[in-house]
Amino acid sequence: MKKKIIISAIDLYIIDKVREFRVISTPTISQETLSLGIARPKNFIEEIENLNNNVYSIRDLNLISNYLNIRLSDLFPIDNLADDLLELEVELMPISATTVQIDKYGEVIKNYRILNGRIIVDDKVNVINKI
Repeated sequence: MKKKIIISAIDLYIIDKVREFRVISTPTISQETLSLGIARPKNFIEEIENLNNNVYSIRDLNLISNYLNIRLSDLFPIDNLADDLLELEVELMPISATTVQIDKYGEVIKNYRILNGRIIVDDKVNVINKI
């Protein structure tokens, strides 16, 4: 399924990090298990990972880090991100929410693919190369 979204670079980074920690846990933690584990509706994590205009609050991230037994800082980038808002056309990939998905380089496979997009900077728009 293709969709257009506007999301901050930091929110997208954190969504990917939470998914990564959830997927590499042993055993893998499902979206529903994590949602219920932090006392949220059972589809809370699914809605965020499917880029449905929802993002994590700081409180959510604290609850998630406690549930996953990681430091809160593990969910944030080491360095500041240069980009702020992204306008993206993404295609959601049919990847199982409960099976570990690791590529040949040992990286967690994202559940979306960026078809094209733009970086929004103070009313100026820069085109992101297709990925």
